[in-house]
Amino acid sequence: MSDKRFSEISKRLSRLQTAIESIKNELAFKKDTIRCMLHRRGYTVFRENSRENCILPIKTIKNGDDRFYESLKRYSFRIFLRDVIRLKKFTLKEVSRYSSERTIRGYLKFLEEMRLVKVMGSRYSLIPDKIYSFGDTLEWLIARIFKREFYSESSWGVKIKDTKAGGDFDVISSVEGYLVYTEVKSSPPKHIETEEIGAFLNRILDIKPDLSIFLEDTELRMKDKIVPMFEEELKNRFGKNSKKKYPVKRVVNEIFSINDKIFIINSKPDLILNIVVCIKTLLKGRGITV
Repeated sequence: MSDKRFSEISKRLSRLQTAIESIKNELAFKKDTIRCMLHRRGYTVFRENSRENCILPIKTIKNGDDRFYESLKRYSFRIFLRDVIRLKKFTLKEVSRYSSERTIRGYLKFLEEMRLVKVMGSRYSLIPDKIYSFGDTLEWLIARIFKREFYSESSWGVKIKDTKAGGDFDVISSVEGYLVYTEVKSSPPKHIETEEIGAFLNRILDIKPDLSIFLEDTELRMKDKIVPMFEEELKNRFGKNSKKKYPVKRVVNEIFSINDKIFIINSKPDLILNIVVCIKTLLKGRGITV
């Protein structure tokens, strides 16, 4: 082969390699929207979507994740599951505080099918016994809601490098190209501390999402404790004019908003419907009618 011919082939291979890399980068961008959005903000994701601390069915169970997701959409199942995780070994009566025994029997049978509990005489035992909190599973649920109900890319348990406020973000989603950050709380309002509100606001300052949601998985009133805590934290930061600049206003029911950018919500009457209110407000504020 002549030197001229070899040189021509080398040039073509080089151009082909460049084209391949360009296509790979474009596909990676489409597939990894959230990482790219955070990268443009100067941050690097080093961990996300870990099932390690989630109570979820093993992947070999047919349609296990889908069936578990449908169950988790029910508030009664979620609070039942919190008791299961807290107790680890329990009787039927011990996890029947919020639902009838008939309902709980159905829930326990379902967990057996998912291979998450086993029967030991008159008692039950949680199989993944190293899980101590419902928090990660709730994050998984919220991320899946964004994917399944809103067709939006979403990640949970996102760990980000080099943030000022600590790099743990519960759920980050991309909705219509807008960055949405959701802080998820599985414990009741009485266990929420002022520092957690401050940390949430600091994380907003870090990544500057288009929409932020403070989600308390409870049917209790937000006005009793959570909203006053937000008002107090805002007053500490911005002084006596905070109520004018950053008023915490009721949107509907127990959904509250700060300038239509930050939302405080619970799970009543329905977790998904409450998230819908937040997303609709975001899109309407950008001139998109839904």
